[in-house]
Amino acid sequence: MAAYPADDAALAGLSEANRAEIDSEKTPSTESINQPSLAHHHVDGTEIPTEEDMVSLRRIPDTLPFRAYMIAYVELAERFSYYGSTVVFTNFIQQPLPIGSRTGAGGANGQSGALGMGQRASTGRRH
Repeated sequence: MAAYPADDAALAGLSEANRAEIDSEKTPSTESINQPSLAHHHVDGTEIPTEEDMVSLRRIPDTLPFRAYMIAYVELAERFSYYGSTVVFTNFIQQPLPIGSRTGAGGANGQSGALGMGQRASTGRRH
């Protein structure tokens, strides 16, 4: 009887013929090197690629789903809107309210503003 590791519970109750059959599946023959192995399956029936398969099979890229492109587009739009609006907010916080304006829109010199808190407050820097 061949010696098997003690932690290999799956082989413990098998006969010698069954163990030899399993061992032959574990070591690939030279005939099966160029063909993918179909011996390993998930519980749901899908195939698990072996190391041999990972080395010998072609790599075929898959396509990205439409949702992935939409997420990237929405994130890009969000970044553009953030950086576009920060300039406006910085301007209105930094500059004082133009004379004769109630909304902060540019006065006679065209400079818009509202709060007049200066450069440091408009950029959020403390020191």
